[in-house]
Amino acid sequence: MVKNKIVNNGLALLALATDVTDCGEIGNDDLKNINKFISQKFAEENPDYAVCYLNYGIRFARWEHDTLVFYEDGLDLEHLQLARIFNKNRELKIWKSDSGLQYRLRIDSEGEEYCAVEAEQILWGTRTKKLNKNWIRLYEDRGTELKVPLAIEIPEGQEVPDPRVCIKTRNYIGYLDNGQASLEDCRFMAIGKKLIEEG
Repeated sequence: MVKNKIVNNGLALLALATDVTDCGEIGNDDLKNINKFISQKFAEENPDYAVCYLNYGIRFARWEHDTLVFYEDGLDLEHLQLARIFNKNRELKIWKSDSGLQYRLRIDSEGEEYCAVEAEQILWGTRTKKLNKNWIRLYEDRGTELKVPLAIEIPEGQEVPDPRVCIKTRNYIGYLDNGQASLEDCRFMAIGKKLIEEG
């Protein structure tokens, strides 16, 4: 039995019940109304955020009024490679395959007991600009940038103070037939700062 433990390197080891409750291919009708599909998968809960990996960049979104809200444009399904739509209890993962868009829904608090490691994945960019009350731009003097749906107070143009903005991930440990432990799955949980300490 694993005793839940937080260590000072941004990792937390814990035991929890989790299950992949639903997976398959997204049909054309669901693609036409992807927000309704997402809402149905989250049932009584709402997602908090989404991170979408496109052929040409990474886009963040916030869930508001039963829809994914991006800083610019909408969800570009034609160029989508991977999307993670999530809250603290569940994640809907969507990815492109040879046959179309596939999905899996992972829900924590039901299913088998697993060991998992929570980690803080630091986001690109040590400089920031406030775009509006709910969005910031993370960037460097050269290179890519991320527009993140966070309302945090950082002096404009200044280096991001510690702790940096990060995504909290939960990484599930499974076992191979020979007994060797391996990472079986990963999901996103939250976006923010000091996420491990907050639980």
